[in-house]
Amino acid sequence: MKNKLREIRKEQKIAVKELAQKTGVTPSMIYQVERDEKAPSLELAQKIARILEKSTDDIFNS
Repeated sequence: MKNKLREIRKEQKIAVKELAQKTGVTPSMIYQVERDEKAPSLELAQKIARILEKSTDDIFNS
């Protein structure tokens, strides 16, 4: 199952660099999560969901 992080982030016009800064991780980490190369920690998933105003299920359980 592919997550919807990239799709939701682009819909909201949030740059990878901006999301990375707001979550306290590197842009590389955001790219890796988007491509399902790395699973986010629960804490990171929750931060991303809060910033994007979505539930973690909406983003990561597609």
